[in-house]
Amino acid sequence: DHAQAWKRLKKRKILDRELLSFSPEDQLVVLCAHATKHQWDSLSRIRDIALVPGVFSNLDWDLVLGLAEKSSCPRMLLVGLSLAQRVFEIPLPEKIRDAIRQDPLIRRLVREALKHLFHLMAKKRTALGSLKMHMRMRSGWKNKLQCGVLGFFTPSFNDYSWINLPPKLFPFYYFIRPIRL
Repeated sequence: DHAQAWKRLKKRKILDRELLSFSPEDQLVVLCAHATKHQWDSLSRIRDIALVPGVFSNLDWDLVLGLAEKSSCPRMLLVGLSLAQRVFEIPLPEKIRDAIRQDPLIRRLVREALKHLFHLMAKKRTALGSLKMHMRMRSGWKNKLQCGVLGFFTPSFNDYSWINLPPKLFPFYYFIRPIRL
């Protein structure tokens, strides 16, 4: 809920300037969702996730889990935390470790992310493979369906690069996307 996230903004002083920043709990959920969007393509994304519990030792883990649930991304959160724990050996509270153990898909997704990250996969993920990974990160059939439909029909930068259409024909990119998958 965006309105609640605005209420949880924290003032932080950076270089003698006061800035608004996400609460650590919101920040952790956002970082995990963002890293998922980019298919765990960078070690720095996992490091950023690992830093949040390290810097903010008094995280409200119930709030973190609740925010992830409300944002329909609990699996993204748990994969992110599991990756941070595996790569950077951060300690995780028991309730997070339990949640990770309860979802058998998380272990597989973590293995895939690590293989992808360290280039152990034989080939780069295809657009369709990427869409399937994003759908597996979602929980609940409605979220999976929404993710699948949007991913299948929403043009990407690569679609725009594949063929250069004049502005009047822009809607045809929506037909090009499924062909390119």
